[in-house]
Amino acid sequence: QEEPAELPEVAEAPLEESKPEALIFVDLTGTFQVLVHPLQPDGTIVDQPIELTPRFEQQGEELELSDMAARSPVPLLLCPSDAYRSELTEIHSNSPDLDTPICQMPVEAGWKALIAQVGLHIVHRSEQTQLTVFAPVGRQKLVEQTLNSILSEDWQAQTKVCSQLEMTAPQIPPEDQSSQTHLLIDVGLFETRLLLRGDDGKEHAANHPKLGLNALYNELMSKAAITLEATYGLELHDDPIAEEIVREELADMKTLSPLSIKLEDVELELETADLTDYWHDLSSRLLEAIHQLVTEAKAENVDSVQLIERDGAWPTLADQIEDQLGCKAQPVELEALISTFAHRV
Repeated sequence: QEEPAELPEVAEAPLEESKPEALIFVDLTGTFQVLVHPLQPDGTIVDQPIELTPRFEQQGEELELSDMAARSPVPLLLCPSDAYRSELTEIHSNSPDLDTPICQMPVEAGWKALIAQVGLHIVHRSEQTQLTVFAPVGRQKLVEQTLNSILSEDWQAQTKVCSQLEMTAPQIPPEDQSSQTHLLIDVGLFETRLLLRGDDGKEHAANHPKLGLNALYNELMSKAAITLEATYGLELHDDPIAEEIVREELADMKTLSPLSIKLEDVELELETADLTDYWHDLSSRLLEAIHQLVTEAKAENVDSVQLIERDGAWPTLADQIEDQLGCKAQPVELEALISTFAHRV
């Protein structure tokens, strides 16, 4: 009986690395809205960004998504301390344009509800989807820890949390990294965030609710009211319509120039010199905060500055930064950075 012929050995095909078939970038750095960016692995845009406005309803110790509930500010979900929440709540409550309550809920509860809403936009895509979450300045560890307590192990393996600086900071050649100090200034509605990457590579963060645009506009209104009363005898607080018009004009201001305000029976004007003084005082407070952060980081100087103004403008800020720090603040457009960043992950 003949022995069966030996079968030829078949070489095992090398295991191909599992590559993502889709990229999802979730930007949490805004105030009310979360932006979801679906991309191809090469950074090609698949869809227009999806804007999510989280609306949460309290159910015991949890939050549930609700179309009927008021919108909830995203930074609330990322507040690391009760003291900070109280400060943010105070700033938010003093806004004449917002009736949005701030829920004092655990961070994890908000995240569960938020991830559920984000999940609705990614579950129908490929299972091999790489999820990158951009966390606000100084909140990366908090985001990572909270996500790890919520996501399944499979999703944890496919999820990366990046700090805001990783997306926005310029790429510095390795030979220059030891001598570059970079500052990111993110001016939002309810807080201004500062992030400094020192020449030792370490990151230092500071968050200032009282330097958010909403708080600044409140202060501008107080200063404008004093000037208008002294010049025209007009008491803004007794005229809600005039007060609203003045606030809108200040909020829309992009450059310093005389501000003419037309009411039914009178035309008011705030002079450039007054407006320069108002904004200059506020900028000086922010520059003090920047110098404090630079001192804490033990940095000798700042080599590059990037400025994000997402909810309005701060007319004198860029010029004062250049005067005080010796380098020009480069404006940042976050939307334009997403595709660029996709090539680096």
